[in-house]
Amino acid sequence: MSRHCFALLLLLQVVAGCSKPTASEYFPKPKNGATWEYKLQFMSAVYGGGVQSGKTVIRFDGTETIRNQQYLRRVSVTTGIPGSNPKTRYYRYAPDGIYVVDPSDKDLREYLYIPLPIDVGRSWTTGAGSSHFSYHAESVETLELIDKKYESCLKITYKGRREDGEYEGTMWFAKGIGNVKEVTRFSAGILEMILEKHNL
Repeated sequence: MSRHCFALLLLLQVVAGCSKPTASEYFPKPKNGATWEYKLQFMSAVYGGGVQSGKTVIRFDGTETIRNQQYLRRVSVTTGIPGSNPKTRYYRYAPDGIYVVDPSDKDLREYLYIPLPIDVGRSWTTGAGSSHFSYHAESVETLELIDKKYESCLKITYKGRREDGEYEGTMWFAKGIGNVKEVTRFSAGILEMILEKHNL
């Protein structure tokens, strides 16, 4: 093989690698009892101002049948942050993405939360009831935290509205783990969420 042909073949391999869709390994399907524990910092102009610390525990706890579809029940409990209430949502993992039902929607409409596979640069909108968001897969990058580093994280930005106001933020997903960091900005302030430990 000539040097020119070898260089061309190598370039084609690089281009093919760059265009490969982002796999579902960023969004692993949890088993019953799976948990993620996050430390929180809430920087607020209200609720007395300053910085408040808290904790969020997300767990998948049992299943639910809704309109003949089987869902995993996801419960999120936050402590230490004013105005936080437990939240329950129902998740269905399918080859084309992750579907969610929010029980606050009286019609229990299913919506596509994460489409799969995701190419960097892809945008999508989702939501039901009073909750609507737009998402954009920004990049794959290394996330460096104070005590650890996650290689090849998928960075997703979002903005949208719930019944309590407008939100925008950024999430980082690590392979085989899921969401390892999230920063959300809304009218009450900025909430930073960083994964401390998990059990899949």
